This record gives sequence, structure tokens and C-alpha cells, in this order.
Amino acid sequence: VEVKQEPSGVVTLVLARGSVDCEVTPRPGRSPFFVLAGDVTVEVVGTRFTVTRGPASVRVDVTRGKVRVASPEGERFVIAGGTWTNAIAATAAPVPTAPPIEDAPRATDPVQAPAAEPPKHTADLFNEAQRSDIHGDRDGAARGYRRAASGDDRWAALALYSLAELDEKRGRTTNALAEVDEYQRRFPKAANAEDAAWLRVDILRTAGRDARAAASDYVKRFPHGTYAVTAQRLADAPAP
Repeated sequence: VEVKQEPSGVVTLVLARGSVDCEVTPRPGRSPFFVLAGDVTVEVVGTRFTVTRGPASVRVDVTRGKVRVASPEGERFVIAGGTWTNAIAATAAPVPTAPPIEDAPRATDPVQAPAAEPPKHTADLFNEAQRSDIHGDRDGAARGYRRAASGDDRWAALALYSLAELDEKRGRTTNALAEVDEYQRRFPKAANAEDAAWLRVDILRTAGRDARAAASDYVKRFPHGTYAVTAQRLADAPAP
């Protein structure tokens, strides 16, 4: 691995082969952090993850937080506990061919009503919202994340967390705080529970509000967490 740091502060790790394990603090207001592995680019949002480059594939494993992965196949986020690899494309099942066209039905044959479209899985709803988010359609992303968040699985949890992040970026502090509260109430043990607790601190700080109580809550819940030292310092700070 080769480490490059530009004068602007952008850090890039160029992975020629093998594996690199990274733990990176959140990047709001800081220069981006990238890992390049061939034609795959991993953009760090603030997380712990591993990138492994083999002879014919790249694999990304996320332990905490999330990363953005860009490859010739497109872009997507990978969440805590998730894995992405471009080897999937090489082993994917072939697309089935269309059946031969049959004779047109006779006029006396009953007309078949089109089959109802099956309900979409929460993961599909999340992926659609994510695509809108990546392409800058924030209104569409917000609607999509909210739809996905109506479920009760890990994708619903991630959708709600992503919605809170999105509203923070849009300056919608009240909405973002409400969504973090909803996340902590509905998904207290989900993969991004620690990140959600810290997100509440970040939202308050970004809005110029007192974050000491949120920081204290983070330390109480995650005394050995990634941001515990910073949170304790905030919790002990004098009133603004």
C-alpha cells in the first residue's frame, strides 16, 4: 500500500495487493479519505473497514459506520456488517432468455389480467433511495429512506440512520434529531447504534447548540466507543 497526502489534506491509500485495515474518524469538515484498489474506489465516511485486493477481485468489509464504493458497475454504500466484492459480477447467474413467442390468443380466449407487482423488499427500497442520494436527488432520497424505514429489519434501521444524516446535511436539525430519537427507540441494538448516538452530538454541534448532554449519554452507553475520549471532553466542557 502507498500513502499519498495532497496539500489540500486529501489522503489516498493506493492498494497494490494484499489487505489494509483502516479505522478513520468521521470526516465532516475534513478532507476526504480514499482507498484505491485498481478500478475500485472506497470513500470513507468515518468508520472501520478492510479492503482486500486479490488477483482478480476486490473485497470491502465494513465493521462500523459505512463507506461509499465506486466501481465500473456503479456506486453504492456498504454498511456496518456488510460486504461488497466485484467478484459477484463474475459469478452471477446468467440472465434467462425470453421464452419463444406463442400464437396470439384467439378472440374467444379470456383476457389475462396483469399479475400484481409483488411488494418490494426493504433492501430494494433502501437501494433505490441510496441511488437518489448518490445522484443528488435529496427529496427523492428522503422519501425513499422514509419508505424503507417503515420496515423492521437492518435495512430499515440503516434507512432511518441515513435519513437523519441526510437531514443534518440539509440543515433540518429538528427533523434529524427526531429521526435519531426514533432510531434509538426502534433499533437500540442495530449495527449503527453507536454511530447514531454520536450523530446526535454532531447534529447539535453543527447547529451551534449545547451537545454536552448528548455527549454524556454517548459515554454512558459506549464507554469504550470510537468517540469516547472526544465525547467525554465535550461532556466535561463548561456551559456555552
